[in-house]
Amino acid sequence: ICYTHACLIAGTRMYVRSRPALDSYWEVLRDNAVTCGVIMSSMVPVLLGQPERPAETEHRMRFAIVIPPPADIARFTTRFAVPTLLTAYGCTETSAPLLAEALPAEAPPAEAPGNGTGNGTGFCGRPRPGWELRLVDGNDQEVPVGAVGEAVVRGSRPFVMCSGYFADPEANAVAWRHGWFHTGDLLRRDAGGNHYFVDRSGDSIRRRGDLELVDEPPKSPSAKVQKYRLRERGNGPATWDSAVHGLRVTRRGLERRPAAP
Repeated sequence: ICYTHACLIAGTRMYVRSRPALDSYWEVLRDNAVTCGVIMSSMVPVLLGQPERPAETEHRMRFAIVIPPPADIARFTTRFAVPTLLTAYGCTETSAPLLAEALPAEAPPAEAPGNGTGNGTGFCGRPRPGWELRLVDGNDQEVPVGAVGEAVVRGSRPFVMCSGYFADPEANAVAWRHGWFHTGDLLRRDAGGNHYFVDRSGDSIRRRGDLELVDEPPKSPSAKVQKYRLRERGNGPATWDSAVHGLRVTRRGLERRPAAP
């Protein structure tokens, strides 16, 4: 939605496919004179795993928004002839309060502050003008640099982000506390102001399509499951059997799925 909105504001054209087709991704870019693309998560290894072909370098793409950035940025930009990679963090309620260029590890520090490589796995950007983002603990106190905290967000102008959930005052009271929207997402920040995504605290925890089973899922202040804490507690492959037991992890705890009709 946010990328569609950006195209409408800028007055640019947008190519929309009826379904994903990564086997012809670069051909679509080339044939439609695309100059910017959005590449999400698992798309990166799929594109890199395909046989090389001429279309990969015959396009006009000037930059791509890649979330998260590929582990080997130089390999990706060289193979696919994409001059600039950007990365970002956001959610439906906030758009993208964090944004930055993702640069290769070998770039000099002066040119690539916090480029997200090396110990920067999960690099997701720096605050954009007009946005404030803090990382807080369970009492809404800001955590120290380097510590994991929940991302809370607010805009410096009205109507730049969601103002509440429709007809759900209880959810609004939980998410919009103390003048900040509580994302439930866990990030950390380095001394240079660069942010790194740690985990997305959703209502369920997936591994290759299955949901992890836990008895008492740890939750953020906004009642979202904290997946990184599940891993710290040793949850592993033995707990990924929801397909057998018909269970799922939700904000309320462990629930049994209704039987199929």
